[in-house]
Amino acid sequence: SLSTSTLTQISKMGAESANIWLVGGTSALSADVATTLTAAGHVVKRIAGADRYATADAVAAEIKVQGGAGSAGGYVTCMLASGTSFADAASASGFAYASATPIFLTGDTLSAGTSAQMKASGCQQVVVLGGTSAVSASAATDALAVSTVVVAPRLSGADRYATATAMATQFGTWTAGFKNSVVLVDGNNFPDALAASQYAAQQTSVILPVTTPMPSAISTWLTSKNAAIANIAVVGGLTAVPAALVTAAKTASTIAKPTCVVTATDGVDNGTVTWTSTATMTD
Repeated sequence: SLSTSTLTQISKMGAESANIWLVGGTSALSADVATTLTAAGHVVKRIAGADRYATADAVAAEIKVQGGAGSAGGYVTCMLASGTSFADAASASGFAYASATPIFLTGDTLSAGTSAQMKASGCQQVVVLGGTSAVSASAATDALAVSTVVVAPRLSGADRYATATAMATQFGTWTAGFKNSVVLVDGNNFPDALAASQYAAQQTSVILPVTTPMPSAISTWLTSKNAAIANIAVVGGLTAVPAALVTAAKTASTIAKPTCVVTATDGVDNGTVTWTSTATMTD
């Protein structure tokens, strides 16, 4: 059933919520959910397939109806993620939303339906999310075989956290704004990351999953981008993202306060000024 709080929030959105899409069949979202929304005055459309893979295909088909898949790096782009593990698709969801990039799901092999929908979507680039344990080499090869695909880069790392940073780096290369802000979410569960996708897209923020202790891949990436990162948002309560992780992220992404030592000798006109980091004279 639809929770009262969700229905209340939808109602507060006014005209923006006139049309509501239900993603998934009745085993995912019951008929009662649709009935409740319809009774509240909303126009409801269900996008679904026989399983999660076919549902993802149906979402891609709807994106085509709404204007077509967007571009990244000069190519019409689609993404391919594991259909049995949420992490990589969730980390990519903000950029995918911002760029109108459909996320297809796959098992060990790419289904005929997904292959056909990739072709129908005009995908020139299928970005493979995750290593071969997430998206097999066979599935990636199948994607590359789709007639309109000209390139299929794989964004991956040693684990979901390293994979998220590989995505973040690439997204920032394709769209400069995506290297200036970050959304931290629980790396062990999917709801917050998905709920954050529209916010992340609006703020051009990369979604980074975290867990205790702070994954070294996340910390290292934040430090490497500390000259660019201006904002960090956190989605989820203290159980999802503990305060200590927020502090660790802030520390990693903040440039250390520079200090200098002035060395001078009485009666000598020249002295030496040594900075702990590169300084640029402006005046």
